[in-house]
Amino acid sequence: MSPKRFLKAWPVLLLSLAFSLSAKAQNVSVSGHITHAKTGEDLIGASVIVKSDPSIGAVSNIYGFYSLSLKPGTYTLLYQYIGLLPQEKSLTITESQTVDIELQPTDNDLQGVVIESKRENANLTETNIGTTELSVEDT
Repeated sequence: MSPKRFLKAWPVLLLSLAFSLSAKAQNVSVSGHITHAKTGEDLIGASVIVKSDPSIGAVSNIYGFYSLSLKPGTYTLLYQYIGLLPQEKSLTITESQTVDIELQPTDNDLQGVVIESKRENANLTETNIGTTELSVEDT
């Protein structure tokens, strides 16, 4: 390749390299719905975190939908909701994908709660009214 021809092709080669590197570094999406396994209800506020990096995560919206943006790779996602058993899912992500999860209820049922209180009787039990006797002679 002659030097003149190389100088003309240099910008094209540089742009091709830049585009190929940026395409390789693009994130992919992992999204889906989180529901209650027994009732089928959408879980509002359920959390999804990357187990190896808990700073990466998402919370499901009012439809139980969540979405994470991750670089291609292998991840273990942890799905959690109060009162339900957490669930882990290992994924190898090469392209955007949908992962729907059903969380199971725990076996820990709460027992009934009894609230008792004692209070002093504040009802009126007698009428003590002050009296003053006046005689006609005192006037």
